[in-house]
Amino acid sequence: MPFGSYGEMPAGASEPVKVAEAVARFAKTCGLTRPQAQDTVNELLAVTESFEDRLNALATLPEENKARLIARVRDVRKKLS
Repeated sequence: MPFGSYGEMPAGASEPVKVAEAVARFAKTCGLTRPQAQDTVNELLAVTESFEDRLNALATLPEENKARLIARVRDVRKKLS
């Protein structure tokens, strides 16, 4: 289920809604101001900055799973930065 129309093609648009725009739309729907939404995104970026190190410290998680999770988080972080 998309949030903020993420991945959907709005009428008259030439490309689908991207992550950053979807987050802004979702935040507005939740009643957050732009500064509040940006503060939240900045906080999320800060707490996930060490995600790779913390994930690699998990001895029982298979390497293949680590690699997929790390790649996904890197991708989302890049889209939100």
